[in-house]
Amino acid sequence: MSLRKAAKAAGYDHTTVLQWIRERDEFAHQYARAREAGWALLADELVEIADDSANDSYTDDDGKVRVDAEVVARSRLRLDTRKWLLSKMLPKVYGDKVQTELTGPNGGPVQISEVRRTIVDPAPKNG
Repeated sequence: MSLRKAAKAAGYDHTTVLQWIRERDEFAHQYARAREAGWALLADELVEIADDSANDSYTDDDGKVRVDAEVVARSRLRLDTRKWLLSKMLPKVYGDKVQTELTGPNGGPVQISEVRRTIVDPAPKNG
């Protein structure tokens, strides 16, 4: 549930809850723990949505089984939205692993052919 929906359900405006987070350390700590739990539940939902094919097809008037493209597209959108949120909110856990390797020609080691040292005086004196 979003912060806006949760605050509204409790009879508060979301800006009030945000103010409590800024001003009350214990509340901020509890809110952070609740958000962590919420992200874990969101990750669990990915599996549930992906495994639920109950409404993906229907039988038309001629008795043929048809794929309900709208339902499948909505499920894909639900999955993609949750994956995106998780990758942005918890990138170390759910983000894409990016690994960069530096190699020389033909995949060999990097060759250093020259090293220069330049000393720059940040405040040169005139005169």
